[in-house]
Amino acid sequence: MEDDHKRADVRVGIFVLSALVILVIGSLWIAGSTWLAPQRNGYHVLMKDSGGVQAGDRVRVAGVPVGKVENVELRPGDEWPVSFHVAIRRSVPLHADSSAKITASGLLGTVFLQVDPGSPGKPVLEEGGQFYGEESAGFEAAMTQVEELGAKVM
Repeated sequence: MEDDHKRADVRVGIFVLSALVILVIGSLWIAGSTWLAPQRNGYHVLMKDSGGVQAGDRVRVAGVPVGKVENVELRPGDEWPVSFHVAIRRSVPLHADSSAKITASGLLGTVFLQVDPGSPGKPVLEEGGQFYGEESAGFEAAMTQVEELGAKVM
């Protein structure tokens, strides 16, 4: 009888500890902790406009999430006034001719930074290196395209 109570107490203890571990790991994952994430390299992307991209937004290559924007810095008076510090998985090599552009998922979707990793024949970009972004079309240009499409359909 006493052994049954001890076994029940042990089972409850194991269940509570397991639930606590799952809660902590889940909280870290939701908060975006890099503790469990793959190793990443940091780069700087210089652009003329932030296009609404903020720290914490995703970085994608060919539509696949490979990292995130760590920081956005405004540099007034500079030829390239916006600097994004991005962290990208080490398994995704960027080359010297890499480029980036700001894209949205859908018409009213979230914005993200789309990175073109460059040509495999070019040298690999070192961690901490920088590359430039292309000017994004912007919301006005997208709306103009929608209006032109609507006019053609009518």
